[in-house]
Amino acid sequence: MVAVRHHDDRHTAQLCEPLGKWTLSTAQLLLKMGQAPAPEWKIPELVGVKIRETEFQPRQPRNFPSPLDPAREAVEIVITLKSPMPVRAAAPVLYVGAVKLTESEAVDKEGLTLRFWAFDRKKLVQDAPIALGWMGDPRPKASSRFKFEKPD
Repeated sequence: MVAVRHHDDRHTAQLCEPLGKWTLSTAQLLLKMGQAPAPEWKIPELVGVKIRETEFQPRQPRNFPSPLDPAREAVEIVITLKSPMPVRAAAPVLYVGAVKLTESEAVDKEGLTLRFWAFDRKKLVQDAPIALGWMGDPRPKASSRFKFEKPD
């Protein structure tokens, strides 16, 4: 066990692993002590959405085989953002109604255009709202004016 104490004794935490859980993470502790910047959770505004049916070919990583299989009837959704997507340890997620699309890639160097892939198009519902969020973030996702339109 390690006890961490701030100089004014207001912020004290014990970093230990009782019952398999940390009582307070290092990042949380530093935030409480005012020594670390808060993570940027803001989601940029969606300003454009393009949807098309296409074949998906996974990128070939250099050091190991891809865990993804090619998909002949995938749906590609390319979104354009008003400002760049912040770089974080958490990945962006595109929601099409209740369906989470987690496979994505940046299309441009500025981070204004992202491509998401849906591998089971039967789950995508016509006119479902499209929203952007962060992987694992329990807070409400950023809604948009865009709705899903099935590609022809």
